Amino acid sequence: MRIIEPGTYPDVPAAAYHADPCPAPSLSASIAHKLETQSALHAWAAHPRLNPDHDAGASTEAQEVGTALHALIIEGRDMIDGHPFPDWRTKVAQAARDASRAAGRIPLLEEKAAELWECASSVRKNLAVHEAADAFTDGVPEAVMAWQEETPWGPIWCRSRVDWLGAAFLDDLKTTTGSAHPDTWSKKLLPDGYALQAAFYLRGARALGRRPRAFRFIVAEQKPPYGVTVMQLAPDLMAIAEDAVERAMEAWAWSLRENRWPGYPTRICHAEARSWELAALEDRKVTRKRGYMHSEARVLRTGVPFA
Repeated sequence: MRIIEPGTYPDVPAAAYHADPCPAPSLSASIAHKLETQSALHAWAAHPRLNPDHDAGASTEAQEVGTALHALIIEGRDMIDGHPFPDWRTKVAQAARDASRAAGRIPLLEEKAAELWECASSVRKNLAVHEAADAFTDGVPEAVMAWQEETPWGPIWCRSRVDWLGAAFLDDLKTTTGSAHPDTWSKKLLPDGYALQAAFYLRGARALGRRPRAFRFIVAEQKPPYGVTVMQLAPDLMAIAEDAVERAMEAWAWSLRENRWPGYPTRICHAEARSWELAALEDRKVTRKRGYMHSEARVLRTGVPFA
């Protein structure tokens, strides 16, 4: 499948999206995150239209679990085949697994499949009593947005595949084997690229004439009691994310125009202390000085150190 003009496309298969169906190599949130946290060279290497040796590789079990949960929770669509084997070691088990994949299904051992079914049902129930009970309702699942951006180095294509494209909200499901506590996830938003993702997707929706109120992360635990957190970016964090998107778009446009993909600096880099580290150093110096003064006073008073 090829996209020839900006728009919203609801029926783009995942494989086609990840292969980049835009008219020119396009910028995605994940590629923008590499530009921000690594280098243009890393972005080039990860791009299916630029790197001739790019290989997405086979899906891992964790990725298949994520895909299965997304389908169950977001769309109520069961893609799982539960197989009654203790493991995949036998030829019979492997044949059954391969047959499921050939049919476009996700093969899992029966015990794991039961866990996912329970997880999806519980997450749905937990969402039903949440303030964001409207998540994954009144919209389109897995919608691809493709649009163009103007930059100082010419226009570029951008693309995103949003879990749920609604009129009021863009919803994105994140499942975790760890904690979904808000404090835990607020620390992940910048370093893991989630804040950039929110700003990037909102920018795309607005470029296509939509007016969503916000981008929401629905974070769900894969283990009992299947806790759910719904998070949005506050204005200050959104401003940081929007600036990162702007920088990534300009860097992408420049590299495309010049066909130059620089990696890390070739000069020797010097690490400098951060402000809080310098403050801690000064605090330690004061603490040590006070300790020495106290020790000297005790020596003068008693004549015996630490008596």
